[in-house]
Amino acid sequence: REASRDPFEIGRYRARLALRAGDYSRADSLLRGLLAEATGEAERSDVTWWLAYSARNQGRPSEAAKLLEPARADYATGLHHGIALLEAG
Repeated sequence: REASRDPFEIGRYRARLALRAGDYSRADSLLRGLLAEATGEAERSDVTWWLAYSARNQGRPSEAAKLLEPARADYATGLHHGIALLEAG
């Protein structure tokens, strides 16, 4: 079942499914498309968070930290950023 009829939500749902399946190239492609189509700061922040999550899972913590650097406004994103920095050494 898909998240809703909103194309952005459907794309985000499909990207999360790809992440869970370990299909990172598909997930990253979907997420980059969503980032280009995002209309608000909340959407951009959410997609950026998932892109960073994908990068960390692929062993690219430095890339994850760079993605999260400008968006550390909330606790979860700041924590995610800190963990990525720690993993990057």
